Amino acid sequence: MSLEPSVRQLLEQALAPAGGQGAGARLLDSAQRLWARVRKLLDMGIITADASKLDALELATLALQLPLREPLSSPTLAPAPLRDRAEASAELLVGEFGEQIDEALLDQTTRLLHELPQKSPAGRRRQPR
Repeated sequence: MSLEPSVRQLLEQALAPAGGQGAGARLLDSAQRLWARVRKLLDMGIITADASKLDALELATLALQLPLREPLSSPTLAPAPLRDRAEASAELLVGEFGEQIDEALLDQTTRLLHELPQKSPAGRRRQPR
């Protein structure tokens, strides 16, 4: 299964600038690299996902690169924590694109984004040494 071309195009337009250069071009390139890395990990069997969730995974990789309306507050110049970035991406995805994206796909994607920053996958806990 693959993400609908219209949905992919919608997010790619939000990531890419009109001239195809600058920060927007880097955002789109980063989103494409992240999705390629996720696909490679899936192919290697390192991570697993149902075929029904691949669209949501791809959409989440695009959403993580969306430019935020307001920068996440940080007392230093360090990047925002993954949890904050994932939550902001989920809110932006729903707020900006909720009307154009299928509700079930949007729900799966926001759930993935909210679960993303967990330290250990559900059901797997590190054993103390």
